[in-house]
Amino acid sequence: MVALPNAAWANVGVPIFFLTVPIFAVSLVPIVWFEGAYLSSHMQMRKGEAIWLSLVANLVSTLVGVPFAWVAVAIVAEMGRDMLAPSASSALDYVLDAPWVLPGPGPNWIFPFAYLVLLVPFFFASWKTEFGVIVLLRRRLDRFALNLHLRNANLITYGMMAVWTIAMLVWVWYWEVFSV
Repeated sequence: MVALPNAAWANVGVPIFFLTVPIFAVSLVPIVWFEGAYLSSHMQMRKGEAIWLSLVANLVSTLVGVPFAWVAVAIVAEMGRDMLAPSASSALDYVLDAPWVLPGPGPNWIFPFAYLVLLVPFFFASWKTEFGVIVLLRRRLDRFALNLHLRNANLITYGMMAVWTIAMLVWVWYWEVFSV
């Protein structure tokens, strides 16, 4: 993809990752607190220790796991686009374009839709990155229980982000359709 000769375009999309960084930064405090409290109550550890582990794990997840997931999704989307017939790509283009927000005029619902699509791989990257970080920091924890409770905590926090994003998507769509 990168090394193959191809036409260069000046209107390349902006990686949505850069547009989501502020959202993740603002969300980090309540996520760290919630996941720490969840781990504290389910893993029988002190709340302060659980919140500290959650903070470190979420920072690594946000700075390493999520960007890695974005790169993986961008590569898979580009490969998927190359395998599709041109006629089959109209609706699927929105999903395949999720890693990129194209500049210029277009529907305003593109950003929340792309964010919603990317929450799925970001969830898996966060869950597994946080698990790896906490296992490195606390080797004696029950790995099965930790994996289960990190998955559940991330399902809840990513579920809340998805609900917020769906609400934003509906609001933007409604505004576009019904505004004069």
